[in-house]
Amino acid sequence: IMTDTGSFRYSNTSSKTHRIAAELIDIGVKPYEMHTKIYETSSVQDTNLLGESLQTMKLTEDGKIAWLWVTKEMLKKTKASLEGTEGIINFARSIDGVEIAILFRETGTEDRVKVSFRSKGKVDVNKLAGLFGGGGHPTASGCTVFGKIEDVEKKVLEKAKEMFK
Repeated sequence: IMTDTGSFRYSNTSSKTHRIAAELIDIGVKPYEMHTKIYETSSVQDTNLLGESLQTMKLTEDGKIAWLWVTKEMLKKTKASLEGTEGIINFARSIDGVEIAILFRETGTEDRVKVSFRSKGKVDVNKLAGLFGGGGHPTASGCTVFGKIEDVEKKVLEKAKEMFK
């Protein structure tokens, strides 16, 4: 519930969501412990990967799109896992003025890039992911694109910029 609702911040949060959370607390779930396990527990490897990825971050001139990479080389250098990349996109999304955050991740398969999209709600990134055969939700979606990460970045950014026209 916490991750799917962004800790009760996303538009999919309802009164039913809160009732279910209340029931979980009533049967003994400790909110602080859950928050700590989910959001405040990271390996040194994953933290090092975050640092590497943040160094790749770029923004469009108007500041509406921020994107970053995770390459196979970064994963190898930091000894992090692909699972350790999950929260990285939120750092780009949290920048003031950014409406679309994009994370490009090289997979173990050559010339295959996983692309994650996040939005603050003004742009439906599910439509953007759909242009590349992916999907998800209006504020969180993804796709897999075949090609070198540099080429995938160029194609995806072109379409992302069109979302503001």
